[in-house]
Amino acid sequence: MRFSVLNSHLKALYQQLVSLALSLIGNDPLEGHIEKINRICKLEKEAKKLQNRIKKEKQFNRQVELNRQFRSIMTEIEQPRQ
Repeated sequence: MRFSVLNSHLKALYQQLVSLALSLIGNDPLEGHIEKINRICKLEKEAKKLQNRIKKEKQFNRQVELNRQFRSIMTEIEQPRQ
């Protein structure tokens, strides 16, 4: 008796979690989401490299240019999340 009640609660919880996940994903295919995640990871790595280059760069003009590139990448990262 106790197991069947627990089982039904778990089943309901699972159904709610799946429906929530599907509503967050929308109608886009899974491959599209994986591609977006990979793209964001790549951009985050590139942004980290630019941050390090900005710290090491001595010339102000180059720092400004690198910072412009960094901001551009950060806006590109934030766009898909919205």
